[in-house]
Amino acid sequence: MYRSTLSDSKEFIELFVSSILKSIKVLGASRIVIDSISPILAILDQVRARVFLYNILYRGLKQLNATTILIADLPYGKKSVDLGAIEFVVDDVMVFKIKKIKGVMTRWIEIGKLRGHNITLSEIPFTIVVI
Repeated sequence: MYRSTLSDSKEFIELFVSSILKSIKVLGASRIVIDSISPILAILDQVRARVFLYNILYRGLKQLNATTILIADLPYGKKSVDLGAIEFVVDDVMVFKIKKIKGVMTRWIEIGKLRGHNITLSEIPFTIVVI
């Protein structure tokens, strides 16, 4: 029986990145969504996570003219995701929230960072519509 260990993290990341880059080239993708980045970040310390995100995802995928969206999980019972210094690498930080207002569930996007733009509204309500 094979058991994954933290020593496997380098090989896992290399396989993960090569799979993403190969898929992007084959599909000609211009938008990439990684849901969720949390398990990858969990096996890396803050320095390696920042290097990974900047060198591989940020610079590497920008060269392919691909927009990348990384989704991080909010741990159960927590009010925020602790990304540490990693949030300084990305262009935008958005947190999707659900609030109960007068017994009705409402959805909100909190915009924490939008590189190159002034943020006038920090929380914006939105609705998911199925067509």
